[in-house]
This record gives sequence, structure tokens and C-alpha cells, in this order.
Amino acid sequence: MQNMPGYSFSHRFSGTIWKIELDKIAGYLAIETRTSGQKYPDFSLFDYITGTCLFDQINFPEYEQWTLDKADSGHVLLHGYLREGSPERNGIIVLTSKGQIAWQKFNYALEAVANGVAGIYNANVQPRRIEYVAVSNGGNTSQPDLSFDYFEDFRFPTMTNQPVPGFEEIAGSLSHLQINGKSIYSFHRKAAGGYEQFLSLYQGDQLIFEEKIDGPIQKLNPEAFFIHQNNLFFIRNKNEIVSYLV
Repeated sequence: MQNMPGYSFSHRFSGTIWKIELDKIAGYLAIETRTSGQKYPDFSLFDYITGTCLFDQINFPEYEQWTLDKADSGHVLLHGYLREGSPERNGIIVLTSKGQIAWQKFNYALEAVANGVAGIYNANVQPRRIEYVAVSNGGNTSQPDLSFDYFEDFRFPTMTNQPVPGFEEIAGSLSHLQINGKSIYSFHRKAAGGYEQFLSLYQGDQLIFEEKIDGPIQKLNPEAFFIHQNNLFFIRNKNEIVSYLV
């Protein structure tokens, strides 16, 4: 078909995609996945410009309660919790683009991350006092401009209940976003056993791409995709990240 989106990359995981963070500085995509029966998460990193997998599903079994926090300046930042079930953060691990530990602080927590600088604080000291360290090595540095807008170059679909000409009957709301003269839609159709979710790309009234991205499922999924610059990202079947250039 004319004007088909350019394929960038895809990667399937053994577990369910739990969280995604994008490093706009380095052009990296960090992903946390969770596997049923495994208490600790796995972490992966991709160069979304070249499609290269930099490290795949590495984990730290001794740190069950850790989770992905941010990806920034070529590094992946993880944070822990004070105790199981607690919302209070405690602990920082920073990984290099090779999946190696660059530095860690177990009595500190992350407050903010921007442009290669992390704001951290000693979780055992009150009142809280923010210290600023380099993401690359944890060394002290000057305060960054925390007005940095992480979502500046991101675009997310809007939800609408309005019908779209040419569509067959759909279930639930329609997610819609326009970019470069194209319209991207995500929607559900009723199917045997529940629902199926689809992603489609239109140029005017012409359908140029459509893909089933999940199903059969019992409940309607939330937002299915987002765009950074001209990169379209979506999750297929809960365990695969897919990217196209649009």
C-alpha cells in the first residue's frame, strides 16, 4: 500500500510489559516486565532509533521490590521501597546502557531526574534536603533546571465516543491522534470470548495499515499507543513492544 508506516523494531518478552520510560537525550527506551510466579521484575533497554537491543530482561533477584523509575542520559534509574506494600521510596540503582550497575545508594530516594542530573534525598533524615548528583556517576553537581518538560515531544491520543465514517461498529471509546496528515486510531471490536483491540492508520479516508494488537480479552484496554517525534510506539498482546516511523 502507499504511505505504509516505516517499520522500526519490535521485541517480545517472556513477561508482561509493566512500565515504559523513554530517554529523549540518548534515544533509548527502557522497559520493565513482570513474569507470573517470579517475584522480581526484569529490565530491558533499546535504542529506538536503530532498533538495537542494548540489554534484555536483566534482573536482581535480591531486590524484589524494585521498579523502573526513569531513563535519562543513557542510563536507567530504578527505585526501591521502604518495605513491602509501602508507598515510601527508599534506594536507588542506576544502570549503564550495558546493564551494569553504575552506582547505587540504598538510604537515598529519587525526587526528580532531568538532563543528566538527579535530585535525591536521604530517606532517613527529616526535614528532607535535596542533593543534586550526576546521573552518570552519582557525584555531586549543581542544581539543574527542573522546569524541564519531560512530555514536551510526546503526543498521546484523545478519547472520543463519536462515530468515525467508514468504521464498522466498535465497542467502547475510540482513541484518535493526527500526525503528518495521517490519522491513527485504536479501538475494540466485539469477538468470540470478549473483545479484540486494533490499531489502524488512515490517510484521509484511505486505510493504509491495520493490525490486531490484543485479544481475545475480557475487558477494554486503556490507551494503546503514543508518539515521540515521528516514532509510533504500541504494545502488542501485552508482551511485545512495537515501533513504526510515521
